[in-house]
Amino acid sequence: MIAAGLFALAAIGGTIHPNSLSSSYLRVDEQVVHHQLRCQVLSVLEVLPDLDRDGDQVLSASELRLGKFALESYFNEHYVLQTPDGARLTASLLHAAPAKSSNDPLDPFRLMDWIDIGVDWHSATKIDGLDIRVTTFRETSPDHIDLCTIEAPDQPTAVFVLDPDFELAQWRQQEHTGSLPFLTLGFWHILFGWDHLAFLGALLLATRSLKSLLWVVTAFTVAHSITLGLVVLDVLRVAAFAHYIEPLIALSIAFVAADNLLHLNQVRTRTVESLLFGLVHGLGFAGFLQESLLSSSSRVPALALFNLGVEIGQLAVVAVAATALTLIKRPTATDEQPCIAPRRLRIAGSAALIAMGLYWFFDRVN
Repeated sequence: MIAAGLFALAAIGGTIHPNSLSSSYLRVDEQVVHHQLRCQVLSVLEVLPDLDRDGDQVLSASELRLGKFALESYFNEHYVLQTPDGARLTASLLHAAPAKSSNDPLDPFRLMDWIDIGVDWHSATKIDGLDIRVTTFRETSPDHIDLCTIEAPDQPTAVFVLDPDFELAQWRQQEHTGSLPFLTLGFWHILFGWDHLAFLGALLLATRSLKSLLWVVTAFTVAHSITLGLVVLDVLRVAAFAHYIEPLIALSIAFVAADNLLHLNQVRTRTVESLLFGLVHGLGFAGFLQESLLSSSSRVPALALFNLGVEIGQLAVVAVAATALTLIKRPTATDEQPCIAPRRLRIAGSAALIAMGLYWFFDRVN
């Protein structure tokens, strides 16, 4: 049953982060909020299919121009900006055009089609605060996330992660929300990161105690944080070989799982593998985080909180999995090694993870 579940995850393919995502940049200027929104073409087509006049699943500049009124109406209804006294701002769509393709091979969303939308939100009075409620694309993508950055003169940059559990953000002049939302983003990065979870699963299958597992997971987080931080802070540049990153992440899963089977009767520490492959895994989200989420003034605290969220997410997953394995384990005469997982599960799970890793590898190479 567990092996079948792992194969089901493989069917997800290369998707390792939330499927529906948008990023917003709001600049408050007296009585106007200038809004730059980037969203996925697929998300727009699912809620406004009539925009695609020729049915090719691509939104051209002319189709977006003809669909300006529909887009404006949609965002007036689903991206709601209000002043603290409840006065609602009205949207005036300035432009909508296909976004330029990302040149960053580390961006996990680089193969998706995007739209850049410019909107001006108008208020009858000077804006000293905003209540932002986002329900865009929730009709077809209930888990949609909007990563919202707000800037105003003489104010610190504020960042909100607007998701189904946090649809309403409240921004006020002189108040600083800081980078705390990145703690949540790091947590969800792991829970939606199927390849990271698969790698942790391969480590878990060959671990003899919870204590040793915690050391291995922490080593993975440290390495993951190092490369993520170096790339986001522009210290490390890996563009020349970045197209190898995603296939290498997939191979790391297959390698560790295969090593589980080759050394089935040996109990060994996996700290070295965790450090080495953690450096590779840290590159998997760096491109998008660097270009879409962080302003220059907030990068360091946001990175620290993001990595803390990653560690919390990993520990939560490991705690649940280790507890479940401890409860189901029944030592037998053939299960001689003191591993958390039973021998049969180690064999079946490792075999499934090898297949999963190789599937992702060939999928990403192509």
